[in-house]
Amino acid sequence: DYYYQNLLASSDDEMKEYLSGIDFEEAGIRNSVELVNYLFATASENNISTSELIYVLETAQNKKEGNLYKFKESLASGATGDLKMAIEDIDFKNNSVDTYEAFINQLISQSKTANYSPYEVYELLLDMLGIEKVEELAEAMTEKSSSEIDSLLGATNMQQFSKPVELVQFLISQSPYFDYTESEINNLLLRMLLEKGIDTYIQDEESLQSKKLIRKRRLITTIVLVNALLLVLLFIFWRRKKKNQNE
Repeated sequence: DYYYQNLLASSDDEMKEYLSGIDFEEAGIRNSVELVNYLFATASENNISTSELIYVLETAQNKKEGNLYKFKESLASGATGDLKMAIEDIDFKNNSVDTYEAFINQLISQSKTANYSPYEVYELLLDMLGIEKVEELAEAMTEKSSSEIDSLLGATNMQQFSKPVELVQFLISQSPYFDYTESEINNLLLRMLLEKGIDTYIQDEESLQSKKLIRKRRLITTIVLVNALLLVLLFIFWRRKKKNQNE
């Protein structure tokens, strides 16, 4: 999972589209070696040259740590309060965090003694995905999930959930009774997020912050102008009053 996730984080355009379209279950891919063999066997069919593929594989290897830091930055950009501070405070080396899943697991583990909950962690991931409807999440997960998760999603009445995060919690709670794990759910969400692209999210967040700053500056300018106008009016009123008193 991590090898594939890092490839996603290191690619863009046609390469990202190619990687995103892989059905691991159908292709029988169980590990990174089989993934690499599959990529070399099918790249040309997807208009990806061998040199392009080698470049992405090398880039992913060289940018492993950088991609993880970028992921941390994107999470921190979207989080608030205690969760934001927890994300910013995580030390990869001291906390033995060296994969995207380990990062999420660390946040969830810390929530037991912190002022945020696992609910907030999953809500953050879904916010970053831009998914607001339960049905939309179920459809997106079905496209990428294993057959066991697909079966449960297909048999579940989505009307019982008011928010997408409730569906995630439900799937995790049912994992002991089906042939999938909580880890698979976490990696599924991570795959969806990395396919979307964390660079895009950071840029969107920066754009949002810039717009907020512009609105704030406009508001300050308006307040200053209003106050200046009030001072002028008060001065005029005072001059007239003084003039009337002198007369």
